[in-house]
Amino acid sequence: MKKLIMSLIIIGFIAGLSVLAFGREGLLKIIEPRDVRVLANNVDSLDYAQFKKDAQEKIQSNDKDIADLKAKMKSKAKEGNAKASSRYSKKIEDLEAKNDDLRQRITDYKYNNSDWSSFKQKFDHDMYELSKAFKGLTSKK
Repeated sequence: MKKLIMSLIIIGFIAGLSVLAFGREGLLKIIEPRDVRVLANNVDSLDYAQFKKDAQEKIQSNDKDIADLKAKMKSKAKEGNAKASSRYSKKIEDLEAKNDDLRQRITDYKYNNSDWSSFKQKFDHDMYELSKAFKGLTSKK
């Protein structure tokens, strides 16, 4: 629904027309083209807030998965095969470092409308790569 409203607002802006939209009270109001930029920034800002919350939840979930992998590694290490255990440990450390990097990046990022799209795209890509690495590690062990 938000995307539809944003689309209508942008079309109105491009056409230089006023646009009807629902206000907070649920009533229709006219949005002038000069107000469109402010509305677009607010929508992006809300998108960022939700994105950050979701990313932090996923990072916390990764922390739990890493702790589980470490516990599993310790139990496997007792069974023998120190070389395999050492490789497994290194892979877990790599996952943990990547997860910590993502945590730092989302924490340090200061919302800026001009680079938000590229930050989001790169962050999503890196989060996806981390998920693939998790799946690759858990499917082998």
